[in-house]
Amino acid sequence: MNEHRFQDVLDNFSQLVGVQDWLALIALIITVIGLTSLAEKRTVIGVDYGKYLMDEYRIFGIVRVFHILIGIAIINAVALVVMLHNFPVIIEFAVFVLLILSAWFVLVYLFSYVLRIHPKVKREIYKKQILGLYVNSNTECNFEGDRVVGMHGGDRTPKKISSNVQSYFNLYNEETIVSFVELFGPKSPVYSRTKHNISYWKKMGFGEPHDYSISEDKSVLPLNHISWEFFQMYRFSDIQDRWLLEILNLFNGDYANQYPRLRLYNVARILGQINRVGFVEGLWKYKFLDYFMPFIIKALDSSKDKNCEERVPAEEYLHMQLALYLQKVFSNYHTQMFEESTAKAFNMLLSIEHFYGVIPIQKRIQIYSKGATGDYKKILDEAISNYNKQQSSIKNIVLDFGNVLVDWSLDNLFKRYYKGLTRESKLYKEVLSPEWIREVDASNSLKEIVDERIRRYPRYKKQIELFYREWDLTVSGEIDRMLELVKELKKKYRVYGLSNWCKELFLKVQKHYPILNEIDNYIISGGLVDGNGNSIPPKPSKEIYEYFLNYFCLDAVSCFFVDDKIENVNAARALNIKSICFKDAQQLRRVLL
Repeated sequence: MNEHRFQDVLDNFSQLVGVQDWLALIALIITVIGLTSLAEKRTVIGVDYGKYLMDEYRIFGIVRVFHILIGIAIINAVALVVMLHNFPVIIEFAVFVLLILSAWFVLVYLFSYVLRIHPKVKREIYKKQILGLYVNSNTECNFEGDRVVGMHGGDRTPKKISSNVQSYFNLYNEETIVSFVELFGPKSPVYSRTKHNISYWKKMGFGEPHDYSISEDKSVLPLNHISWEFFQMYRFSDIQDRWLLEILNLFNGDYANQYPRLRLYNVARILGQINRVGFVEGLWKYKFLDYFMPFIIKALDSSKDKNCEERVPAEEYLHMQLALYLQKVFSNYHTQMFEESTAKAFNMLLSIEHFYGVIPIQKRIQIYSKGATGDYKKILDEAISNYNKQQSSIKNIVLDFGNVLVDWSLDNLFKRYYKGLTRESKLYKEVLSPEWIREVDASNSLKEIVDERIRRYPRYKKQIELFYREWDLTVSGEIDRMLELVKELKKKYRVYGLSNWCKELFLKVQKHYPILNEIDNYIISGGLVDGNGNSIPPKPSKEIYEYFLNYFCLDAVSCFFVDDKIENVNAARALNIKSICFKDAQQLRRVLL
């Protein structure tokens, strides 16, 4: 029965397929194969895409495209012979099926691999060009910047970065930027530690690929140092300045949020590399410094680093390399515009109220001053003079209380009773919202405000009453080392307090915390009114700052204000009160003592 059906298929085939159909198929395949020349007009990081696709790329990692196309050419030749002679129908049918499959392959091949650069092929080219420059080893890093940031050792291989890659990245355009991200960015094949990738490296004779991962903090997701492969490309590029800024954009943005110290490590290493092998004119231009400074300032931000003391070697190295870079520019290349940019940079790095990092300002001054001469020294001396004026003008330290002197949070209370509560809960975002807490801070007595809140949110009566009844549990203790610091500050300054706090609630907790009684004088927002009996709103209203200055007869320029909320800090700065956003006691010690 099956044999009869197959014979029927062959009979129908012989009736339907004529010479012109065979010729059309053969012509189609030959035409499509001829169109592969389109691929030869494009390159991937300088490599002839068409030639690589033909000679080296393997489909499924096994068969070369070139061999498949030879096979298709043979099928075409056989088809011509079969078409011009009388062969059994079954042979004609088999050859016709092979022609159909060949036509399908070349069409897919043309559109998937030729008319556009196929990602799989491109990735293989990337691997061949860039992998294997640096491999794992026990050799100590030969670059000081790597050692300082704790990057583990590796070895260069005899393989060199190709001239194709060098010349390709001497251009800065849409195509090279995309390739740069794919080749050197956080998702580059350089960082892949898959079995397939390691096997590929070894098969190519490279050894085991270098592991760039940051391994010292197991609590974060895998992150990587900027690769040595990138620095190999950078050292030969004619546009070093642009690629340095691009790599920082990739690695020092959101990517580093999980481990902010990575920003410090990246900037420190890059400054070291500039001084080591930087040669292009763009590195010595004021615009490069202007673009680079925000990365430096963000790298110095230690506010989310739990182990600040571990930052000291890398941060000290950063300041030394920055000083070396600036001195090199001033010795050989500097212009008036660069002098202005340097002055801005020093005023940021030696600023009391914009202080970032763990290296004290006096230590920074020592680093920047070493070997200072000429115009560089003149600009540095002016920045130091500005710092000294800032510091000498400060007579009064004004401290916020909550989260500066004592640890205050709704979590301290509510997580005792509601374990799963989050900051996104309605209780925090709406019922006991920041805006309502500010109303509480403006009041003398809490009972009336609480009753009104219960009427508005009856479903949350239990939680609101808990807030009122056990409010003192929102304060969990004194901020570490602040009592000791306040006592030291009092030897040099007058120490005041300015805090948003309900008067009733403040009196309730003041007696429990010695630090709140260590302040010379203070003003809290609860029930505060001016001379005309008008209520004064809490921070960040300018009225409360003005009231504070007038009440104690203080000049704004003589005060240094410390608060944990940036909006309060900015409000003080708007009134010419020097201010800083609080991180910890060590930060204030570095700035003020």
